[in-house]
Amino acid sequence: MSGTIKTKNVFLTGGAQGLGKSYVDGFLAEGGKVVFGDINATVGAATEKEFAEKYGKDNVKFIEFDVTDGPKFEEAFQTAVDFLDSVDLMVNNAAMMVENLWENTISLNYTGVVRGTFLAYEHMRKDKGGKGGRIINISSVAGLRNSELAPVYCGTKQAVRSFTSSLAMAPDVKQLGIEYAVLCPGAADTDILRNLNTRIRYAHLFQAEMAS
Repeated sequence: MSGTIKTKNVFLTGGAQGLGKSYVDGFLAEGGKVVFGDINATVGAATEKEFAEKYGKDNVKFIEFDVTDGPKFEEAFQTAVDFLDSVDLMVNNAAMMVENLWENTISLNYTGVVRGTFLAYEHMRKDKGGKGGRIINISSVAGLRNSELAPVYCGTKQAVRSFTSSLAMAPDVKQLGIEYAVLCPGAADTDILRNLNTRIRYAHLFQAEMAS
């Protein structure tokens, strides 16, 4: 990321912990100004305090909201705009992996990303007075392959990848001044991979594979 985001105003979802927190830290370390959202108010406030002490309170702000709540997401986006003046970089990162809560997983992992993308799109588009910008959607290595362990999660992450790549193919991308990117990180030691026996199907197969 070095040299690529200085002076950038960033709005990121799911930033209180895990990979999202590391993204926020990286953006701030490179001179960015960041607003991050999360549904976990306690952890979010602690993360904001940590980064405010490290990078300055004028450079980071936490907003508690749920990306599956359309009006709250819109309100949070406007709050981010007010704090940053404009959003140059939107990162849709919030996600979950709980296979038996499939409706929640789809709503958070895919619908939330689509909503965040179009909020940023309308804000950034140059033909309507925006300054342009970049939208990064976080998929997963699960967005590149199939798995019997997490079919719903894989489906949502593949949807995110295809959605983002398809938007990037639009003929008016340069005219609007919006760039798209999709990241597909591999497994990391985050909350989403802890206690997998309660989150995925056929957990015994995964445990056997890890033990071999």
